[in-house]
Amino acid sequence: MSYPFSALVGQIPLKLALILNAINPALGGLLIQGQHGTAKSTAARSLANLLPAINVAELDVELRTNNQLEYVFLPRLPHTPFVELPLNVTADRLLGQLTPRRDDLPLFEMGLLGQAHQGVLYVDDINLLPRPMLNLLLDATASGLNHVERAGVSASHSAQFILLGTMNPTEGALPSQIVDRFGLMVNLRGETDLTHRAELVQRRIAYEQDPIQFCDQFIEAEQMLQQRITEARNLMPMVTVSESMVQQMSQLCLDNHVEGLRADISLYKTAQTLAAWLGREQVLPDDIEQAAEFVLPHRRCCQ
Repeated sequence: MSYPFSALVGQIPLKLALILNAINPALGGLLIQGQHGTAKSTAARSLANLLPAINVAELDVELRTNNQLEYVFLPRLPHTPFVELPLNVTADRLLGQLTPRRDDLPLFEMGLLGQAHQGVLYVDDINLLPRPMLNLLLDATASGLNHVERAGVSASHSAQFILLGTMNPTEGALPSQIVDRFGLMVNLRGETDLTHRAELVQRRIAYEQDPIQFCDQFIEAEQMLQQRITEARNLMPMVTVSESMVQQMSQLCLDNHVEGLRADISLYKTAQTLAAWLGREQVLPDDIEQAAEFVLPHRRCCQ
């Protein structure tokens, strides 16, 4: 039983960034950077409880070989997936594995990307993940698709998930071109507010002593948060962004000396999602300024 999201104390930017990803999984994932003991993993694990139940009971996989096409439907569990990626993961385990059959059509064993579809894919110490695996993961995050090809046979399926990566910068950094591929980033610091720090300790002890009783105290708060996230998801398609707001976003990116257009696009999506979270159908300057706190710091050329 994971720690309730509503029971988290402090870390307001982290909680908002997680909520924005829950509303709009197309934001491109979240990189959570901070030292040990800053609740990175606890917060990440708690997010899955807030996501809507999966709406596809089977994963549709397209198989091709020798100009033959076949569709297979792999069963899925009825709850929202939370998949943890081990640092020693292989390409077959991540993407899925193809095995030839007597009739020349392949069998496909679902990988972790397929298991995480419509849920959360979590990587602790993502800076220690081998670079080839990290590139495969980020490619799937950006495209929303997984494609496997082995010796002339191939398998393709949707792979739309929220990528959450945590890292301790003292244990190794990620190259700027890799960090740039994460839609949002949050830098965490240890809690310095005495009241919050004491509350953190009390809640953690209560959770460890009786997880069921502790979680029961937050059922109503979790349900209210789930409802608000669902409402924001429904509002998202109606949120408009005026031309003047787009120009403000691009000017902000230029002022911060970011390279490429990833920052502009990510800023647009994040501001739009933030407006939906606040119950508005139009992006305002304040949305852009707040979204920039998640989108720009890890993309500045001076970083």
